[in-house]
Amino acid sequence: MPFPQQKMNNKKQLPKKIGILGGSFDPVHLGHLDLAQKILKSFHINKVIFVPNFKSPYSVQRKRLTSSKHRLKMLELALKFRDNLNVDNFEIQKGGISYTLSTLKHFHRETHSLYFITGIETFKTISTWHRYKELFKLTHFVVVPRASKTIPKPSHILPQNFFEKNFKKLPHKTVWEHSSGHKIFYKKIKTLNISSSMIREKIKNKKNIVGLIPKEVYRYIEKTNLYQKKTS
Repeated sequence: MPFPQQKMNNKKQLPKKIGILGGSFDPVHLGHLDLAQKILKSFHINKVIFVPNFKSPYSVQRKRLTSSKHRLKMLELALKFRDNLNVDNFEIQKGGISYTLSTLKHFHRETHSLYFITGIETFKTISTWHRYKELFKLTHFVVVPRASKTIPKPSHILPQNFFEKNFKKLPHKTVWEHSSGHKIFYKKIKTLNISSSMIREKIKNKKNIVGLIPKEVYRYIEKTNLYQKKTS
């Protein structure tokens, strides 16, 4: 008697590695895309998901944001034909304040192999984030330092008691491991010298932004007159 065929869903597949890149993306630019592509290759990640926030926890930033409708549309245009780069509107659909913890819990249902991508300046504020201790149980952190600047170690960023109780140094000089098994990686990457604030300022002053943003986003900004006047 022949053995019964095994169902395909009984075969365990390797978990997908997903990068999470959050922010306002006001607007998304080529620096964002370049960073995501380099992280993909360096960590062998399956895809990087761009997650535009709805409202930042920081009130100063909230007042300056262009509407989520425009920021989401620009991301959709920029990523439409780019393999392994996606956009997710979870924070916009959820509404309210965009807390990283809620976002990570959402994506943790899809895979337990998350890589949260952030710059060193943002990471330096992590102890002020909403329930920040729980974040390390959900994701790896890929921290991108700025070139030619002093880079503080996690032991100098996180509260001493929390760090000493929960982290250990690995042989690699820029990797630290949390008791959950998730890691903090410091990854030096040569990034493009572009910022969203630079682009907004150039548009306001009618200066050329060609080569700073994807052409699809350039056309959208021209069509909607974004950053030249208040948008809704």
